Amino acid sequence: MYLKKVIQEVSTENKAFTAEDLYRLNEAIFNLPEEDTIDENTTESLFKCVQKIKKAFQNGKCNSDQNFYYDYIGLLATMQNQHFFNQRQTKAIQDWLSDALKTPPGENKDSKSASSSSKDISRLESENAKLHKEIEQLRELTAAVQVLQAFKLPKGLGGGGEGGGGGGGGGGDGG
Repeated sequence: MYLKKVIQEVSTENKAFTAEDLYRLNEAIFNLPEEDTIDENTTESLFKCVQKIKKAFQNGKCNSDQNFYYDYIGLLATMQNQHFFNQRQTKAIQDWLSDALKTPPGENKDSKSASSSSKDISRLESENAKLHKEIEQLRELTAAVQVLQAFKLPKGLGGGGEGGGGGGGGGGDGG
């Protein structure tokens, strides 16, 4: 039976699982001929194989192929719907599927920290915009101060500098 062959090939010891392994196992189950019956030994072997794949997935000890996650989800989705698994096995597979769906690749395992990070990013971006606005205002103020510092009054218009600033009227010479 093709399924037994695939289970045996995929289950070899010390093997890093690949997306291709998951695809082949999923295909073997999905395309199982109706006249084939799965005995208890094959069912147990299949369950143990999927359990190994789950442990490898959880521990990050699987192929880094981007399709691995999607093949893993597809495999679990197919497995959870098989009549030859008992209730305990089906529940376990459904739990694994649920866990895998909660954390797609590239996302943090802790969704609270992900939403917290997003709030932090928003807050920091807002603070950054305020600081840029303040910097621009300070640059304008600095330019105004530099203009005032460079400004020199024309001679003779000062108040109390050299020359006394008294200008006109005093003495009696003119008559």
